[in-house]
Amino acid sequence: VLVYPRHPSRIAGWFQLRKSVLISKSGSSGSSCQRLAEQADALESEASENSDDDDDEIGGFVSGAGMLLAGLDLSIIRGEFTPQDGTKRISGIRARILCSILQNLKSTEALNFAGELLLNGIKEAVFAIYLISAHVRDDNKPSWASFTADHVNSFLLILNDTNDDWTYQALGNLCAARPDLAALVEQQALAKSGIERAILLCCASPNNPTPVFQALSEFVSIKDEHQRKGLVYILKRFDFDIEWAGREELFVQLLRLRDNDLAALLFGG
Repeated sequence: VLVYPRHPSRIAGWFQLRKSVLISKSGSSGSSCQRLAEQADALESEASENSDDDDDEIGGFVSGAGMLLAGLDLSIIRGEFTPQDGTKRISGIRARILCSILQNLKSTEALNFAGELLLNGIKEAVFAIYLISAHVRDDNKPSWASFTADHVNSFLLILNDTNDDWTYQALGNLCAARPDLAALVEQQALAKSGIERAILLCCASPNNPTPVFQALSEFVSIKDEHQRKGLVYILKRFDFDIEWAGREELFVQLLRLRDNDLAALLFGG
């Protein structure tokens, strides 16, 4: 069993230092991967027994393990970190390590793997999906062909629990690449109301400014400052050109709210 320092600030550096040693001693990358998977399980068991366990230590372990495994073939990582019989869920720390690896890749294989994690109920996969699909050249975009209506439903289930902007953005990237799935999102959006409806429509048609104006119209009636900031943050993630002709009254209403973040959005900042 590997022994790692318990101080969180030392874990990542320790993994980097030990990378070559682990691989050379184990004789194969697969053995190194297996050892880390076992260590992840041990740490998870220890954390579950001690509710006061500092999450910084787990975060350090996840970060260090991700760096150690970076560059390994995903098939090796999949073989050691995911249940082969399909009867067991991936443990929390294993899932976090997998997502930390995938989010630094820009490939169809990585996107497919992250999609599988999403279907397994791993919410952290959303952020990986966003990063894999964001800011990619047209000639290097990963394929979304493996994604289905089940993936859309998984996104929507997560959005029932949280208004995390990364989830909206990842869903928007999926819709931009798959018009057939965008139609499903639009169908679900029309069954909603208010801001939730408007933002889902933004996801389904990221180049259509109409849902954006619908969301901004809802913004006027929001009293909760946290909700306002959340909506602005979400809207900032979408690329759109605002044309205010014919909507001057709404523009003035929004400016009267004296919200600096909103003002930056309105003026393209």
